Amino acid sequence: MTLQNDQYTVTASVEMTPQLSLYDIVHNTENIDTADHFMARTFDILRSDGHSLRIALLDLVLPNDFPFAVLEGNLLTTILFDAILRLDMDTGRIIQYVPYENMGGLFELHAVRDGYLIRGESELFRCDANLRQIWSFSGRDILVSLHAKKSFWFDDDRIYCRDFMGWQYILDINGNVIEDFHEFIN
Repeated sequence: MTLQNDQYTVTASVEMTPQLSLYDIVHNTENIDTADHFMARTFDILRSDGHSLRIALLDLVLPNDFPFAVLEGNLLTTILFDAILRLDMDTGRIIQYVPYENMGGLFELHAVRDGYLIRGESELFRCDANLRQIWSFSGRDILVSLHAKKSFWFDDDRIYCRDFMGWQYILDINGNVIEDFHEFIN
């Protein structure tokens, strides 16, 4: 995943057991034992002045193709398995760390009007620009689908998600359920 603004280009990925000595900064907020198998969210940062920085955030995450970071100015907001954090892009320091309880972990992060939308395995969250939770939503089961290619998407004013039991939910941007129905599965 590549994120870019006028100051930074960030290449973000999830790596299985990366060689940590290749990174300028390694954050281990979860106290993960690196003697065994571990994973990391990695960020290769290139500033417009040519300065570069490599950061690894050790995590309990499994690799997937979901968006997990947002670049805004000199701040990078990203999710870990059970937290949201902000990195200062010039120093690589964590400037904000907010734990989020969510069985099964956090899957994806999106910037929305005045904040963020986060999908976890069991809940959707909306937070404000300061990472304070505004609302959360849970379906009848975990928010993944075996029967459809997409289990989560959104547009300007609607959020759509499916759960494991085949229920589909439509919410407004404030987390209010507009509609829920059971999909017919062949």
